[in-house]
Amino acid sequence: MDFATLLVIAVFVLIAWWIYRLSVRVIRFLFSGLVAGKTSTAKKKEPVFDNATNELHEWNSREPEVNSPERPLHSLRIKYKSAGGQITVRFIDVVDTTRRGYIEAYCHLRNDHRTFNLASVISCIDLATGETVEDLNKHLGVAPSIEQQYQITDKFIAQHKDELAILLYVGKADGRLMRPERLLIAAYLETQTGETNDKLVDNAISYAEVPSLAGFKRAVGRVSKENKHALSHLYDVSKKIVATQKKVAASEQEALDYIRSRLGTPA
Repeated sequence: MDFATLLVIAVFVLIAWWIYRLSVRVIRFLFSGLVAGKTSTAKKKEPVFDNATNELHEWNSREPEVNSPERPLHSLRIKYKSAGGQITVRFIDVVDTTRRGYIEAYCHLRNDHRTFNLASVISCIDLATGETVEDLNKHLGVAPSIEQQYQITDKFIAQHKDELAILLYVGKADGRLMRPERLLIAAYLETQTGETNDKLVDNAISYAEVPSLAGFKRAVGRVSKENKHALSHLYDVSKKIVATQKKVAASEQEALDYIRSRLGTPA
């Protein structure tokens, strides 16, 4: 093979290599543009905002929308969790609040009317006042749905877990919780929490888990460390619960003795 042939082969190899490198760069450029385009489209479809100030500025500077109601009942900014688990921030104009646990509203994210489950609203701001709404049902005058009632009850139980554990253990130490005992527990909870919803308190007593002896002792221990005065009050209520029965069961007396021992009160 002479020199001229080798030179031609070398030139062809260099050209092939250059074309290959150029093709790789073109493919990468096109692919990155396609991905960026999809990401941009997704953001336009499902905006998720984190900065409340920017959102409110965007709301105040918006153009009027053809389908939005002229006189909504409320204008709200809500953080909402969809059935699929996606969280978005939405500006809505409420037009109907007559359905239990739900509202009908014009959604400015979707530019259309939507139904919202109040149990899925994570947070809310009333745009007319700038107020952060803690109790959305009360604010809108909407009766809670069954789902919300369960949520409210679970939250109440979690907030007063140890008190419920102590009083329910004492109340059911003899194997049953009688009406006078329930009334004493309800009266304690209403006094301590300021809760005026009798149904909520009654549901909490019904659905809260009655602990084992070990669980009862752990609850007494936690209250004892946090607030001896609260434990003393619980002890007084426990004695009243036991006194509703003519005969004191051994398990009831054991519970009272344990609380008294944690208070450091002599027998």
